Amino acid sequence: MMQNSSPIPILDKQRTDRNRKIIAGCIIAFFIFLFVSILIFSLLFIYYRNVSQNTNKSNKTNSSKTSNTPELITPSSTTQSDNSSSYPVPDSCSQVQTPDSQALAISLDSPGVKKNLNNHYYSIYGYNRYDLREQVNACGPKTDEGAFTGLTTAWFNWTYQFAFNNQGECTVSKSAVGVNVDIYYPNWEIKGDTENGLTDEWNAFMNNLVIHEQGHMQRHYDIADQIYNSILGLSAPSCDEVDSTAQTVVNNLMEQDRTSNVAYDAQTDHGATQGAILP
Repeated sequence: MMQNSSPIPILDKQRTDRNRKIIAGCIIAFFIFLFVSILIFSLLFIYYRNVSQNTNKSNKTNSSKTSNTPELITPSSTTQSDNSSSYPVPDSCSQVQTPDSQALAISLDSPGVKKNLNNHYYSIYGYNRYDLREQVNACGPKTDEGAFTGLTTAWFNWTYQFAFNNQGECTVSKSAVGVNVDIYYPNWEIKGDTENGLTDEWNAFMNNLVIHEQGHMQRHYDIADQIYNSILGLSAPSCDEVDSTAQTVVNNLMEQDRTSNVAYDAQTDHGATQGAILP
């Protein structure tokens, strides 16, 4: 019996196995390379994020306005003098607008404390005490507490920069603080003969009112100095801790600013004990 047979392709089989091993090796090498690349990228991302947070977390900027500090509550009722009818009817006044103070432009290129004062005046008219009181009541600054002769507002803003000190701690290396104060005063525009002695009394009143208002201004300025001195040089293991501490310090000083001005008004009876009494 005759048998047909075919030779076994041993060499081709060996080549096939070798090719499979090469392909498998390439696939394994590719996945190892991909894994290592992802790992390296992740480590670099974490590193640069930490560097950004801890060394380049600069120009941290904040802003806060103070509560209004109204002065000199004008009596809600006045008695018309017997001779008031002998004077002309005064011009009408316009209600003074008292928008919030605005933050100053500050920069870490000019570190330190920047202070600014804006004096504003609202016009009143009259020929006697009755006229002046009526117009201050009608057109002076208004708050939820009532009508006032004068008003002081302030706006604080601050910014700071982080760096690492010699101990490897994050620290506030540079800071800038701004305080913008706005004060509103009455301005009596005299347009004729007035009640005897009234102009001298008014001038004395205004001089004392300025003294009282500048007392508020100085308290705001002092708080701005304290903000600067309190946050400059703050240190902690991380910049996040420094930032949190700085915010707490400033919040406490903002509250101190408010209570200090409230106490000042209580001590001076809104300037009355300083002679700032509306004629």
